[in-house]
Parts: sequence; C-alpha cells; structure tokens
Amino acid sequence: MIRCQIALLAKNIVRDSETNSISVFHIIENFKSVSFPVFIPEISFFAHLIRGEDDPDVIESLLDIAINELEIISIPAKADFQGKFANRLTVRVEGLAIPKPGILTVNLRHGDTILAHYDVSVESVGKPRAEVRSDEAMEEMLGEEKNR
Repeated sequence: MIRCQIALLAKNIVRDSETNSISVFHIIENFKSVSFPVFIPEISFFAHLIRGEDDPDVIESLLDIAINELEIISIPAKADFQGKFANRLTVRVEGLAIPKPGILTVNLRHGDTILAHYDVSVESVGKPRAEVRSDEAMEEMLGEEKNR
C-alpha cells in the first residue's frame, strides 16, 4: 500500500540536478486576502511517497485542489518510482484562482484512494490598508530616530 510520509504546499520547490536534493521555499500555511477571487501566480505541491513491494512501479494519480469542497482544479500527476521504494513527487501549478475564503484542500488521489492530503486556511482580512509618506515625512522620521 502506498503511503505518504510528508505533503505540503510552498511558493516554490526545486530539485538540484547535481545533488538530487529537494529545497522547499516558503511553506504555505495560510492565505490572507482583502478581496476575492484572489489569484496565486505560482504554487507547488510536494509529497514524499513510499510504496510496498507489491505496489506498482508507476502510479497514475490526480492532484485535486478545492475550496470548501468546490473543485478548483484537477491535475494529472504521475509518480514513477523507477524500481525504488520512495518517490518525491512535485507538482507546480501556474495560476490558481481561489474564488472565496474557506479551507483550501489539496488531495493527491489514486482512484478513490487519497495518497496525500494538505489543508490551508484562506482568510478574508477586510479592507486594504495603505500608509502614504512623503519624502519630507520620511526625512523627519529618520532624523528623529538618529537623535535618539
């Protein structure tokens, strides 16, 4: 039976071609937005999968992303173990529109079996906030800090 040792979402996941090591940048634990839909230009999913001796060498699966059970996207994802018992699957999604706040659910699914699962809270944070400062105000602020 295939099992997942770790699953996560990040802004970027890179595999070094020389060392074959994986680097994960900016793990995503939640999203906050002032308006919806919110557009995420790039996001990556990672799953470290382990297979048993009786499991197939190649697993055809789907990466399903949904918000509050509303499907956003379903992407084919093939895990080729190449005769080994572990596979580090990465799926890069370019352009993800999240239509509303809620729980963003990411499932790696093989048939009816969920191989990996990751949830992210998507929150509305109200109105945008902006602070405008002129060059003079910045110089005054910096001058006050220097005199302290």
